Amino acid sequence: MAVTALYVHVPFCAQKCRYCDFDSQSVAPCDLDAALDAYFEHLYARLDAFGNAGALGQIRTVYVGGGTPSLAGERLVKLARRISMW
Repeated sequence: MAVTALYVHVPFCAQKCRYCDFDSQSVAPCDLDAALDAYFEHLYARLDAFGNAGALGQIRTVYVGGGTPSLAGERLVKLARRISMW
């Protein structure tokens, strides 16, 4: 059976909510861009490895969750493009 959906966890928040059960952490605004850049570079490398192995060819849906994924901004667009190229 082919894998057709992928969940991507983005574990960063501007502030950690007390009720949240997600594995996430708040990062000071001055450190957020550096943390997101490092995280996404690692994520792109892992996606490329899976893509090269043929594991992403059937992906039709990508779910993004975790902390506050919208903090990633344009990185999410790049992520979608990176996944769709496989």
